[in-house]
Amino acid sequence: MLNPVLIVISVVIFLIILILIIKLAKVSQHKTQLEMDLAQTKEKTEDFRNKNTLLAGKLEQERQRIANLERKLAISNSSLAQSNQLNEQLTGELAQANQRNERLINNLKQEREDKANLERKLVNLNSPAYQTILEAIYLKNSAKTDEQKRKCLEKLKETSISLGREYQPRKDQRQEISPDYSRRDYQEAYLLRYFLPYSQPVPYLLNHLMLQKDFPYQLPEDGTLTASFFGCGPGPELYGLTNYLGSPQSGVDISAAMLDIAPWEHGRKIVFDHLLTSAEIHEFKSNLVGNTRDFLPNDSEQWVSNSDLIVIQHCLNEKHNALNEQLLENLKQIVEKMKPGAVMLIIERARYREVKELLGKFGHFCYESKDKFSNIEYETEIENRDGVDLKPILQVIPKELRHGFFGKSSLNSVNPVRFIWMAVLKKH
Repeated sequence: MLNPVLIVISVVIFLIILILIIKLAKVSQHKTQLEMDLAQTKEKTEDFRNKNTLLAGKLEQERQRIANLERKLAISNSSLAQSNQLNEQLTGELAQANQRNERLINNLKQEREDKANLERKLVNLNSPAYQTILEAIYLKNSAKTDEQKRKCLEKLKETSISLGREYQPRKDQRQEISPDYSRRDYQEAYLLRYFLPYSQPVPYLLNHLMLQKDFPYQLPEDGTLTASFFGCGPGPELYGLTNYLGSPQSGVDISAAMLDIAPWEHGRKIVFDHLLTSAEIHEFKSNLVGNTRDFLPNDSEQWVSNSDLIVIQHCLNEKHNALNEQLLENLKQIVEKMKPGAVMLIIERARYREVKELLGKFGHFCYESKDKFSNIEYETEIENRDGVDLKPILQVIPKELRHGFFGKSSLNSVNPVRFIWMAVLKKH
């Protein structure tokens, strides 16, 4: 006949074990919450450690109870064998609980390291580039003395003001933005004023997307990443991607196609010769608002179809592009030609109303096309109605540019860049 005291003690031990299992499940729930936000990770980690300390205390208390139980079981010779068996079972369950707890701690540590590595890549778009571009422009303009450099910057400052005015939406009429990019001085002013700010959104969004559990996109860790950049001008998006992926020794090579209607030979030569010296680059003439032949001529269609990443940034706002039905049709063509696993990023400054309307129509197409294609999904985000806010980059602008090129208004225009975006992922 079983001892009532032993039965009560067994029930108590079982309830304690059940409580421990429930607490371990809560720890696992906290781990999932930790993955969602880097800022909350630190707070949740501290909470997890506190709970782990509490759990260790409870485990110590349980060990003491087990010791007391063993002393009581020694008194009762008739039930000694059953008590020993129960003690062994409890010890095994406690060992499993400790192992699960250790795995949770190791997984949390690994996730924190992964997030930290991703964020460090965003810091890689910094100060040398401005000085490198500036020195290259001096060289192209034969500006060697301090006086010659000063005059060069003063001239480009006036050019930059003119270029900036062309980007301003007109009041009470449809926007009509179409700068003459064939001008060498426009290209040089663009490099100084817009190149680095426009290199930031692609790394920012890739980092954002790879941390989202509901957007299963991962960049390759080795091999070749094939990319297509529409309306990319001198290639700030490619520069941002190259810096984000790391050095050539990182194991990932970039094979990129630059598709643009504008003649950017002068600006691209500066970028290719001084900033993108190791990337494999192909250039195609492409008109985003043109018909199919002009839109994807020659081998560019095959290139786009084979791309892992397609970027369309800061070009939908030019010369009624956002109002052009052909442009919407061409965006649909791109997403249909994408290979499984590829992602398309569309990025624009947040201030253009027509562009927001265009992205709304394209987003509706992607949503409605899920049943037809069963492999297309999209995500759109506009933070506080104005866009995502990037970190300031004023601290990396050389002093001579601050005083000789940037005015107060143009400094504000690069600090920070605010944008709206859309990501379209083609499922496997």
